[in-house]
Amino acid sequence: MNRSFLFLTALTALVLTQGCAATTACRTRPETSPGFERTASDGVCLSHIQWEPAQPPVRGVVVLIHGLRDYSDRYSGLAESLRAQGFAVVAQDHRGHGHSGGDRQRIESMQQLVDDVDGVVQDARARHPGAPVLVFGHSMGGLVATHYTLQHAADVSGLILSGAALALPPGVSGFDTRLAKIFGTLLPGLPAQALDSEMFLHDGPEKERFLADPLITHEKLPARSAKALIAAIEALDGKLQDLKLPLLVVHGGEDVITSLEGSRAVVAQATSTDKRLIIYEGQRHDLAHEPDAQKVVGDIVSWVEAHVPR
Repeated sequence: MNRSFLFLTALTALVLTQGCAATTACRTRPETSPGFERTASDGVCLSHIQWEPAQPPVRGVVVLIHGLRDYSDRYSGLAESLRAQGFAVVAQDHRGHGHSGGDRQRIESMQQLVDDVDGVVQDARARHPGAPVLVFGHSMGGLVATHYTLQHAADVSGLILSGAALALPPGVSGFDTRLAKIFGTLLPGLPAQALDSEMFLHDGPEKERFLADPLITHEKLPARSAKALIAAIEALDGKLQDLKLPLLVVHGGEDVITSLEGSRAVVAQATSTDKRLIIYEGQRHDLAHEPDAQKVVGDIVSWVEAHVPR
């Protein structure tokens, strides 16, 4: 048999099977970042971290949903600011991210991520019965948070979106999306979608930490993940008007990772009478770590405080 044929066959098999749950176990958290673990229905370990206010009672709960090339511990600044105002904060590392198990950056479907988040919300409601629950989502986490809120509106008292991936990224054409869908079906493990990590943040110590963080993967997104995210963005068409709860949307004016037009669209189309868009001019994608991070965090905390009475 032709050697080239054998090589191509082996390569194709490798790509097709790449990402078949190399591990389901969580990574060990450092002592400085204690958390807890929960096992998803498919056996993947999901790692969580929570911040509880020093003095009860809990005023409300904020469920934090991070994005791609990201994990929950990176939001300790926002979480501590909310905790200081009496809020509990709980966050889960997505499967394939941070301390959670699963192949890195592997996403099968938006519904899978929404179901994972529902486990977090229901656990938070059980821990703090009667406390209002607000959902914060950054980047891909904003896409997850939007889908979650549309499906579970009765469980959510407010929605905060940061640099949310609600529209196709700048420069992605219809041809690109068609290719992603084809490869996501035929070669799901193929490294397909590149994200320029250099453009997440302005140069400085935060960017250096981001690029060097061993818990963050900077490789191309697998084709299956790109296909799942494109499908999730397309599925929002005609549904944003169903968002009726209080809504805060923040976005960096120099963000080239996610589209500012997606944030404008959700504010324009949501039928909530209580909605606000803040654009931080001169800031890039990762707002919680950009030069204006203190102002961003302050605006978010002030909005949350205004929507959850003491």
